[in-house]
Amino acid sequence: MRDFAEDHRADCRPIKNTLLDSTFWCQLDDLMRLLKPLHEFQVESEGSSSHMGFVYPRWLRIMAQYINKQRDVEFRTQLVTITQKRMDKQTTNLHVLAFLLNPHYLKLYELTAEWQDQALAALREYVPYSDYQQVQADFLNFRAQRGHFAASSTAWKGFKDSTPALLFWQLSRVNAKLLSELAMRFFETPANSVPSERAFSAMNLTATKKRNRLSVEKLNKLCYIYMNSRALSHPHKGLIHLSDNGLIQIENLIFGFEVNAEKDLPLGLDGIGMVFDESDSA
Repeated sequence: MRDFAEDHRADCRPIKNTLLDSTFWCQLDDLMRLLKPLHEFQVESEGSSSHMGFVYPRWLRIMAQYINKQRDVEFRTQLVTITQKRMDKQTTNLHVLAFLLNPHYLKLYELTAEWQDQALAALREYVPYSDYQQVQADFLNFRAQRGHFAASSTAWKGFKDSTPALLFWQLSRVNAKLLSELAMRFFETPANSVPSERAFSAMNLTATKKRNRLSVEKLNKLCYIYMNSRALSHPHKGLIHLSDNGLIQIENLIFGFEVNAEKDLPLGLDGIGMVFDESDSA
């Protein structure tokens, strides 16, 4: 950087003078304090456990951070306006509905008329017309903790801050099947592109220059094994906890290409013979 700043041909003297100015670094500290919470929220959103239920409340926390921390009224107003525009662009009624269905935020955020209208609009859009009234009633009962969602219900018993929202709706499925299935889809849906980016990284690690003759089918299988190896070896959810039927289903999924290509092959590892081609033998 020093060599670049001293290069008179590039006329970088203003850059050098700026770097040597102590005022610049004081202002940079202010900028870092401003951006640090945003960076922390961004890192949190890129976690593997992030789901749709976290998107909207994370934006609310960003807005609250800027409103409460900025003393300059004019600058705070500009900052909040810009953040609000970005929030409106990246969130939809579906994100609001997922936020309102998260039991962790039930008592932290009171249901406003605007949020209720957005949530009901999302329900009208994604729920069949014949089921809308029932789902609407279940949603309002959940927000008010009435009926099947009363404080004494099974789902609320033992509910803690560490309890996953997905588990709450799994327990509620007996009494509110349609709304619970919708909520479960929200809390099972990743809210970032991290899984796909990891898949691309796995592909780049597998399809190297020295392995450039791998077929698409084999590359797909290798990436599948690489990406799912941690899940399959999970101490609580791994292969050792699957039933015989569950193991056969995974075998059929892994060997689905051979089963589709060779229709005479039976399902399951016990009936699949080893098939080699010339490239394998080489």
